[in-house]
Amino acid sequence: MIDEVAALVGTAPQRISDQPVRSRLDGEPWIEAIQADHTERDSLAALARMLQDACYLVLAFLSGARDSEIKHLKRGGLTIERDADGTPYRWKMHSLAFNAEDGPAGVPALWNIGEPAARAITILEQLQPAEAKFLFARLQHSPGGKADAVSQVLTSGATNARLNTLATWINDYCQRNGRTDGIPVTGGRTWHLKNSQFRRTIACARLVTDRMVARPRAQAGNGRSLTRPGPPTGFWTTEASQLVVQN
Repeated sequence: MIDEVAALVGTAPQRISDQPVRSRLDGEPWIEAIQADHTERDSLAALARMLQDACYLVLAFLSGARDSEIKHLKRGGLTIERDADGTPYRWKMHSLAFNAEDGPAGVPALWNIGEPAARAITILEQLQPAEAKFLFARLQHSPGGKADAVSQVLTSGATNARLNTLATWINDYCQRNGRTDGIPVTGGRTWHLKNSQFRRTIACARLVTDRMVARPRAQAGNGRSLTRPGPPTGFWTTEASQLVVQN
């Protein structure tokens, strides 16, 4: 009887909620529905993992912290300084530094970060249960997660694999929705993401900026303009970041 009814009315994946999707992308719901089955492409479990990975990407690119330093980020590791009117003007990330330290335990350190990176930390705190110690611990509904695992956070290799899964999902999303601003190929090939690339990118950007700012003003007045390199554009840095922040 059940098969007969299914054949008559059809079937569809179970949704986690009948509530409409509130977040918009170009004025339209960014996704049709969030599925309950963890094996589905747009399931709650899969999207939560990618949200965690997107937050990692934001922090790795905008903070300049190493993978190990980001992975030691804990709940409460963000402080915000405000002016007399209550307006935030400085955001600080607290973790452990491992560069040229004597022991493997690291030392307490802080990074001055921007508001987008601070939002990523806030989202990570919302993703993890209150008892979770580290913000990059494997999410409870992730496959292979074990409460007694030796590693309390995602390994570097796991993060690399998940970043590339995120990139694949973004390009698939763009293709399904007729978008042309996915992640472009490089040299005719899909770029393979690694966590070490983000810190190197911001280090190079800072080096270029420092050299440009250090030029004599006489050169600037000789028909040249000094401009700092601007951020990249497209889905990867605009709409994708909106998905991270709003969902």
